Amino acid sequence: MKPRYLAPWIFSGALLLSGCKPEIQAPTANQLFVRATEPVAITFELTHRKDAKLEFQFTRSNLQIPGQSPKPEQPATVLPSPISTTKRSPRRTAVIFAIDQAGTWRVRARNQGQGEQWSNWRQFAVIDDDQSPVGASLSLAPSDYRGPCPIAIKATGLIGSVTPTRLRYWFQRSDGHETPPIELDLTVAGTLVAKTDMPAVGERASSSEAGWLQLVVQPLPEGTWASSPQVPYQVVCTNRRQD
Repeated sequence: MKPRYLAPWIFSGALLLSGCKPEIQAPTANQLFVRATEPVAITFELTHRKDAKLEFQFTRSNLQIPGQSPKPEQPATVLPSPISTTKRSPRRTAVIFAIDQAGTWRVRARNQGQGEQWSNWRQFAVIDDDQSPVGASLSLAPSDYRGPCPIAIKATGLIGSVTPTRLRYWFQRSDGHETPPIELDLTVAGTLVAKTDMPAVGERASSSEAGWLQLVVQPLPEGTWASSPQVPYQVVCTNRRQD
């Protein structure tokens, strides 16, 4: 019996690549861009099957950065404006889009045609030039106290970042006291809770004591510091001072 051979077109490059989805090479995952008064031009570079025609899909959500005033809500943009398209090679294309809104963005692409597969989503962030990529907020309990002393004031902070990052944070008080800095990795964009107990207030006082506490955040290895507003506290001790 003569051996049977598969039809040679099954191994053709055209067929092997016909169902392949594009791969986004740039921007990198969670890359951060800063937008000034003009839209920011972002290059999206993709690899794909030979001479493919690409279509894109974008989603956007509003940024939520602790300690920063939220920007007015903006509707999600379906498709930003393309500026130019450059064929790097038959299987590599760069498309520049003008992104005119701050937010957390996701993009994917596919070859045009029915049944073509979308690439994986690629997320990136755009902030306005008056925003910081990290932020912090703080609350105290109690913040206004009258009663026996000493009293411990508990501080609870929220630290947030629009992209994954390594950061350092610490608490500082109006009298100059600072907690030891803590370093950690935010593996995903979002927020985390930071807590501390202030040194006991009113240990040797029988009158009022007032001040403020603040949470400070520093992106690593370098970056613009961010801090929560200075949160005031007031303690009035009602017991007698122990001499």
